[in-house]
Amino acid sequence: MKELSKLVPGEEGVISDITCTRELASRLMTMGIYRGNKITMLRAAPFGGPLEVDVGYNVLIRKSEARYVQVEKLEENLK
Repeated sequence: MKELSKLVPGEEGVISDITCTRELASRLMTMGIYRGNKITMLRAAPFGGPLEVDVGYNVLIRKSEARYVQVEKLEENLK
């Protein structure tokens, strides 16, 4: 498992856990970031800016919020 904020562009996986407040988890889920959903890191803005991810559509997420999202790489799920 890896934090979403630690993925590099092109890496993809499945969201395995979200460990934050209920309020933030609810907001992330409305953006399509929820357990079991496939996610692909597209790009990271420089200087700690937002991350652009694909969850079926492109979404921007703050790097500080992405650290609460745990991702399992797709290769790990296939084993």
